[in-house]
Amino acid sequence: MRNRIQFFSLFILAASIAGMVLSAFLIFEYFGVTASVTDAVCARGREGVNACMVVSASRYAGIRGVPLVGDIPVAVMGYVFYGFIAALIIIHGFRRDTESLSMGIIIISVLTGAACIADITLYGISAYIIRFMCPLCLMTYAATVVIFVPSLLILKTTITSVRGSIAMNMLRHIRKYGVYMVLIAIVLGAVGMGIGAGARLVANEAKMVSLQDRLKKAIRQYENAREIDIDTKGVPLIGKPGSPARFSVFFDFTCDHCRDEILLLEQMVREYPDAVSVYFKYLPLNGDCANLDRGRDNPSADACIAAAASYCAYKQDRFMDYAKSLFELYHVKGNPFNVKSVRHLAKSKRFDMAAFDRCFDSPETGNVITRQYREAERLGVASTPTLYLNGKLLTAGSRKPEIMKGLIRYCIQKNKSK
Repeated sequence: MRNRIQFFSLFILAASIAGMVLSAFLIFEYFGVTASVTDAVCARGREGVNACMVVSASRYAGIRGVPLVGDIPVAVMGYVFYGFIAALIIIHGFRRDTESLSMGIIIISVLTGAACIADITLYGISAYIIRFMCPLCLMTYAATVVIFVPSLLILKTTITSVRGSIAMNMLRHIRKYGVYMVLIAIVLGAVGMGIGAGARLVANEAKMVSLQDRLKKAIRQYENAREIDIDTKGVPLIGKPGSPARFSVFFDFTCDHCRDEILLLEQMVREYPDAVSVYFKYLPLNGDCANLDRGRDNPSADACIAAAASYCAYKQDRFMDYAKSLFELYHVKGNPFNVKSVRHLAKSKRFDMAAFDRCFDSPETGNVITRQYREAERLGVASTPTLYLNGKLLTAGSRKPEIMKGLIRYCIQKNKSK
């Protein structure tokens, strides 16, 4: 039995150390530093999107603006958790005193059970709110499960050796080791924040790399990218048609990152009114909207409802204003997309409601969205937002504001030289 307990203890220790390492990588991701190994793990398909960085950049990835401390990434809490479990297993897992071991394993089981609940919550946020899944995060979730199951097996083996009340034994155990546990947690927290400080320094040094060098790389990637035909007929548009820099963005109104991307594109149009145009392509994440007429009040059709309403706003030359209000309605105010909410929004903006309702109820509106959805499938577009410049896919690194401006200027100059 003793050998079995030590084997499970080693198993827990290994999983805890792995969790600490993964958490350290996620701390660096939070501050915008990507190691080559994490980029290989986190890159998402041919779009070139680092899913770990997308999740780390979301508002759910940390507690921001803590006085005297700054940002505290969730990954720092993960680092403290795994480090604390490793310390507990070192203190208790290899002792011959099975009663003391049981007390330590109870603490580990309770903490890990709570961590499993937290991981399920974070998984739900990634899957249904951020809509990107971080592979490194999934590995930490797996590490938590690997810790939890052996801890229960050890507890089952040793709990019978506890004499008297478990509660009283636990109280004595905490009194005996409580100070050490608190010190361990403080030290681990300090180390985790130290890793974060180091990540900030690395990030700041990386920012010192010449913008010109990064722009040259983006231009090379742009020139080497394959140009594809994107259907822009009857597509919502802002900016000057036929401009030197024509962006096409596949987006979804339930996608938080789409909101940021579209606001950035609107900024580009304002700064380069004669050189930039943006075509908005619908890619509803809940389907092709072919059956929208049968599910207008179905919550699962929210993205399709918003797309149809925005298309009708476009038919009244109010697309951008209405689209921004839709994003605010959903992501800021937390209201759902349904027939009532999108109509109320249109009415508040003094739309021609008779024309809006005719457009919204027209089968042609659903067909427009379905055609764009099918086009995205044909092109292999699997996520939103996906951005093209003059028919060439832009990677995440080329979609930073300063790089995007450089690419726009490059397209202007290239157009002049024709």
